[in-house]
Amino acid sequence: DYHGDGASGMPADRELVVVTNSLPIAMSLSVRPNITVLIVGGRVRGRTQAAVDAWAMSQGEIEQFLGATDFFSPMRTHTPELISELEGIAEGAGLPFATVFAYNLLDEGWWWARRGRDIALGCTVLALLDGGEARPVLAQNMDLGEHNNGFQVVLRLTPDDGPAVTVLSMAGCLGLTGANDAGVGVCVNTLPMLRHRASGLPVAAVLRGVLSRRS
Repeated sequence: DYHGDGASGMPADRELVVVTNSLPIAMSLSVRPNITVLIVGGRVRGRTQAAVDAWAMSQGEIEQFLGATDFFSPMRTHTPELISELEGIAEGAGLPFATVFAYNLLDEGWWWARRGRDIALGCTVLALLDGGEARPVLAQNMDLGEHNNGFQVVLRLTPDDGPAVTVLSMAGCLGLTGANDAGVGVCVNTLPMLRHRASGLPVAAVLRGVLSRRS
């Protein structure tokens, strides 16, 4: 562990790589030519000047994650239109496709990062059906991190060959949950008792695929 005022406590005769979530430590060590500083991303806590609630994978983590999994091939086979949509998002945002693709593997990346560890329960779903003429009610909260606050969006999709769709999402994301005008609704919840796979159609693609159907 390193505790101190920055570069003064670090040896000058060794090549070092320092990983920290502290902005002051990162700034003070970055002036040393023998030290490579890697800073963990996330929300900056004002009181401690530290990054918390890490929201993004590093480029190396993205490469490792995508190299160890295969969610692209099933999407290319079953939902090629969503691959095109992600390519458009990447182009519009000026980001590599791999970064945008990994960002959209929200559930898959979450499971992958926590493999071998306990999975905390999250999200809550409520469904009401009285058996009468009243329409059923389907509701859900999304237990996303505080770092996602401010990026929420509601997408209204009107395809030429399917029902109109309303999707709760985040900027740059295919979707989190939603419903269409044909009465089909989708909620997504954590089921840690089920095994997960490192390949297959990802959750966001399943969500959008289901919402494109009339039944």
